[in-house]
Amino acid sequence: MNIARVSAACLLFAVTTIALPGQVADASARLTEKNLGKWRDAIMPSAEEMAWRKIPWRGELHTALVDGHVADKPILLWAMNGHPLGCV
Repeated sequence: MNIARVSAACLLFAVTTIALPGQVADASARLTEKNLGKWRDAIMPSAEEMAWRKIPWRGELHTALVDGHVADKPILLWAMNGHPLGCV
């Protein structure tokens, strides 16, 4: 079995068994106009999950060091080798 078939089978399994919390994965868990809001709220990230976007990220190490020193806060250095999506 090749990787595409395995991935497709896993995706099909996940889609057919996913349910909102407290619901059984059956016909009642399908997307309808009545339950669209519940599905949207379950799928969309909350404001708490999106809080990382409010962090004042810096693109240069020196700028981050200066700003961190002025604010007396630590910095996070994220360094990697290769493509950021793992496409090598």
